[in-house]
Amino acid sequence: MKTCRLTVLVALTVGACVLFSGCSGDGGGKSADQLYDEGMGSLESALSGADMDQEPWNWGADVSEAHERFDDALAQNPNHCGANLMAAATRLLMVVSNPELGDILDTLFPEGPRASRASGILWYARKPDLRGLYQRFSDGGRQDFHFSQLQNYIELQVLPALTYADQRLTRFEDMNCAIWVRVGEDSLGQDVLAEVDATDAYFLHTVVDALQAGCSVAVSYNIDIDDGQTPQYLIESDADFLTLRRPAAMATAYDELLALAAHLRAACDALEAETDDQSDDVFTETDGYVPLDDMFGGGAVEEIRDIADAIEDALVSGLVFNPSGDGGPDIDVLISFDALFNDPIADLRNYFPAHSWPQPDEIAIDRPIDFPDPEFHGITPGMDNAEWELIIQWLEE
Repeated sequence: MKTCRLTVLVALTVGACVLFSGCSGDGGGKSADQLYDEGMGSLESALSGADMDQEPWNWGADVSEAHERFDDALAQNPNHCGANLMAAATRLLMVVSNPELGDILDTLFPEGPRASRASGILWYARKPDLRGLYQRFSDGGRQDFHFSQLQNYIELQVLPALTYADQRLTRFEDMNCAIWVRVGEDSLGQDVLAEVDATDAYFLHTVVDALQAGCSVAVSYNIDIDDGQTPQYLIESDADFLTLRRPAAMATAYDELLALAAHLRAACDALEAETDDQSDDVFTETDGYVPLDDMFGGGAVEEIRDIADAIEDALVSGLVFNPSGDGGPDIDVLISFDALFNDPIADLRNYFPAHSWPQPDEIAIDRPIDFPDPEFHGITPGMDNAEWELIIQWLEE
């Protein structure tokens, strides 16, 4: 059953984003149930040849017809449980299976595969790797980086798809729905069914929230680099570089992260409230344990609830980071996510430390470090240049 659960999970949670162009018809006089059944058949057919080990845009799976059937079913009956859930799932699936997304990512990030493990869904619960983040930026060095291609794609295609999925999942949850999805056949050729209920929808909703937050952050700043442009030119002469391009998007990301925490709690509450047979559920709860090893590294209901609380506490009250545990200086750095998201810096260049340009493509930071505003517009309240000097020395080691 574990394999079956994972199959359903892939169909429901695979996420990133894409344009669905097309409109719902009248269903040709068919009932919502008939249209839903047609959609499920079309979805199974579209995914039958997909190699799940490949990146989704290489699956060759077109689920647009299935999505249209589910949308038509909702036109007949907006409260159809199955159509609400599967319309959301197929809209998300259309996003990641679109070859256009793969082409854009291949252009921007040619280093290799970017398909993330499902366990990365709860990356925000882990301790931040400040040294690794610093190293990633230091080792950049690419000069031709037209990130606006991905930003435009996100704005025109991804965010509308995520909003659509968000609305469908909310309706499914509000109705406390449960449906059964065929996930394969057993050794005797009998259909194997898995129950997908509000609990599963809440977990899927956290993925949608995370994608909405991440996509909103991704479209917030101008970071395009044209071939031949040096860092000196970009920082001193490009009027748009590192400036806000969509100011409201950061606040949207903040709200979505709060919604993510709320949906995690709702998933835990729903798990604990279930009294039916759990043997055919995607997510189950037995004696306080949720067998999510394949996805999240395992975790009890209370542990997941603690993660939700930690996310909300960090967003509302800030997060204290001290690098001493990794061999760094013993300095408490308070990161205010409220300031970061709800009062974003309009021009990041105004917060660069004092520096010079030995070469147009090489920046030399004056030492000791001298930031114009070491509190970074309230994002790191209480910090001063002397403390930043110690931290940056550690990062450079």
